[in-house]
Amino acid sequence: MNYTPSLDQERLAQLANQYLGNAPVTGDVVFFADEGERLSHATWQFPEKDQDRLRDSGFKSALLEMLDELISHRASQHQANLCQGVVNIEKNQINIRWLPLEEAQALRNPREAG
Repeated sequence: MNYTPSLDQERLAQLANQYLGNAPVTGDVVFFADEGERLSHATWQFPEKDQDRLRDSGFKSALLEMLDELISHRASQHQANLCQGVVNIEKNQINIRWLPLEEAQALRNPREAG
């Protein structure tokens, strides 16, 4: 299957609709893959009440699994910036950006970047 950039966004939107429903949450997930092109680390930047809601609903596990699949698929299609990025959730609107390593690291450690 060829890589289509909108596929990432469509799958994330389906996931948000399935797990988040009408419970708005706001925050970022900064993620990284290892050299084997598998998800290795994710930093969740949400208020504690939203963290609990994401975990209890099953969204957190489902998103990690989906990110691992997207990374693997992008690797098989030789896409740029396949190993790191950020998922932003703003009141149930979900977006993904694939980033160069330095940008993703700066988002994970905002105090160190400034």
